[in-house]
Amino acid sequence: MDKKQSSIIIILHSTAYYLLSYILILICFQFITGLMAMFFDIPSIIYYNKIDFLVNTDSWNFDSVKMIFSSGSVISLILGLACLVVFLKASSLEGTLKLLFFWGFIHGLNIFVGSIVVGAFIYEGMGYVFAWMYLTDTIKMFLLFAGLIIMIGSGTYLVKPMLLSANSYFSKGRPEDRAAFKVQQFFFPYLISTVIIIVLRLPVTLYELLLLVTPGLILLPLFSGLHRFTIFFFDDNERNIRLNYKLIIIATAILIAYRVLMSFGLRLG
Repeated sequence: MDKKQSSIIIILHSTAYYLLSYILILICFQFITGLMAMFFDIPSIIYYNKIDFLVNTDSWNFDSVKMIFSSGSVISLILGLACLVVFLKASSLEGTLKLLFFWGFIHGLNIFVGSIVVGAFIYEGMGYVFAWMYLTDTIKMFLLFAGLIIMIGSGTYLVKPMLLSANSYFSKGRPEDRAAFKVQQFFFPYLISTVIIIVLRLPVTLYELLLLVTPGLILLPLFSGLHRFTIFFFDDNERNIRLNYKLIIIATAILIAYRVLMSFGLRLG
């Protein structure tokens, strides 16, 4: 198989895992938010791109706003950290399934930290919590920079495990091949998936749009050129790069099913 075909397969696999992990984390986020609203006797309808709360503005109070608009993000972070543990444990394995957990961590972290970064200046999501707390601009700037440091720092920590994920396709990771691999395994899937998710969730608000872009901050250290590693030897077994048709079909079916079914809305409470 030539390099072009191998590159396309790597991109397709990683894109499929990116989209699958996003949908799974998103579903958990939405349902936790809806269930928390039920706890405060606030009925809601979950759609593919939003959650409608069936109450007027006078029914909200600080406790309900704080718990409802933060609970989903906190659970997403916990799920993301669980995915990180699995990814690090599985990083030495040859299979590609570990990418589901890698992207799961990215999405889980992003829904929590990214919502803080974006919500500090846009009154939506976690921004509602900050608005009810009457945070000063100084504190908002602190939250912004703290969030950026956490996301970029997390990406820096994961640079080596990300490069080692090449063992799914190659028996060794040569320095001269890393630039192409980083683009194929991470940048293109992130870019392609972001466009697909935007189309899937149209219409999207500015808050949602920025939240879809912020995962790129975690990937940024991978392309900084600050990390230099010698050649990685995985094993002596040559890899046979084949397209996983089942993965592509499953990812496509789940995306379509989610978009179609959730367009009718799911009422909780």
